This record gives sequence, structure tokens and C-alpha cells, in this order.
Amino acid sequence: MLAADLSHASPSQEEIARRRPRLSAKVRAALKLQGRYMGYVRQLKLPQQAQVKKVRRAKGITAAILKAKGFARKATWQG
Repeated sequence: MLAADLSHASPSQEEIARRRPRLSAKVRAALKLQGRYMGYVRQLKLPQQAQVKKVRRAKGITAAILKAKGFARKATWQG
């Protein structure tokens, strides 16, 4: 009787395999932009990050990505 209870305690294959959420094109595009933004901002120093965040609040994420990309490009040229 105890062995029978233990066999039902493990999750089935259906419970283990999770279904991927369906993302709309709009959500997928927003996630791509967020990933690009985070990838650039993580490379920057804190004062530069503050400037990029200010641009994001004022002009949007696309402008912030361009600003962060410019900062990142300057950093690679300087060494």
C-alpha cells in the first residue's frame, strides 16, 4: 500500500513538460528591444547609465538604445 502511494507521488511527463507561452508579435518585439537595451546598459558606467535612463524616460526605448550604443562604441575605441 505504501509503495502504491509513492508511485503516484512523482509528477507525470505531462506535468514536467511545460507548454511555451504564445507571444504576440508586439510582445516579442518589446522583449527584443528590452534585451538590446539591457545588453548595452549593462556595459556602461553608472553616470552613463543614468543618462541613458533619462533619455529612455524622455524619448523612449529606441532613443535610449541609440544613446547607450554610442556610449558603448566610445568605450571600445578608448580601450
